[in-house]
Amino acid sequence: MSKNKTVLISVNVLVEVPEDVINDGEFNDFDKLENALSEAVEAVETPFQLSWESTKSLVLDTSTMNCGKCESCGSWVSDRETADPIQQLNIAATFNGKLLCDECLPHDHKLAF
Repeated sequence: MSKNKTVLISVNVLVEVPEDVINDGEFNDFDKLENALSEAVEAVETPFQLSWESTKSLVLDTSTMNCGKCESCGSWVSDRETADPIQQLNIAATFNGKLLCDECLPHDHKLAF
């Protein structure tokens, strides 16, 4: 019989939220959404032992973080050829001055999908 291995599966969700809702200090619809997403993990039917581990929110800031939207398709991405990429976002690179996701990069680019 083989030994079990513990695997961390990260599921990332992007949500557009009014800025005042994030920082209002009250339990609000944003907090309810975070709780509902955590509870949804526990509701998954699987033959494997599954347990919610943690929830983390990160407010994306294109002026201070390595993130932005693909200039072709608009998906949120992080440039993997520059410092401090956000691993949870789609792979991207700057090509001819444009931030492009791995699907919109030219097919011969090393990070193209």
